[in-house]
Amino acid sequence: MSGKKILKVMPSRMTLQQMKAKAKGAKKGYDLLKKKADAIKSFLQKILRKILAVKERVGRLTQQAGVLHTKAICFAGEFNNQVIQSTPSEAAFKVSASEGNIAGVRIPIFERAGSDVESVQLVGLSAGGQQVAHCRKAYYAVMKDLVDLASLK
Repeated sequence: MSGKKILKVMPSRMTLQQMKAKAKGAKKGYDLLKKKADAIKSFLQKILRKILAVKERVGRLTQQAGVLHTKAICFAGEFNNQVIQSTPSEAAFKVSASEGNIAGVRIPIFERAGSDVESVQLVGLSAGGQQVAHCRKAYYAVMKDLVDLASLK
């Protein structure tokens, strides 16, 4: 023989029906696993495309935020210590974690918790207050994208 595994069974109609039922069950199980693998593979491809887009956007936004920070320092002076001292004890940007299910596979999902209302800080109002506000909005956008990136990874 060529190495095939042969089952020793009695040649009868009942045995034939049992073997057909086993073959049918094995084919159905194989098809279900194939569907699951295809669903996971297509979802992974979609996530990888999103990850690439978000990474490029984070890089671009981070660069713009750095430029805006430098501009704000130029117009408003050194305001970093003022921002640190006026920071409230509670975080303004909170992240909540939950769990998603994709074809039986559990994945973590991170979302921004709370509202999108930003707290207004009165830093640099005398000179360059608008630049400080633009800088804050830019870093806020970077934080949103970083949360999206963490959820995708």
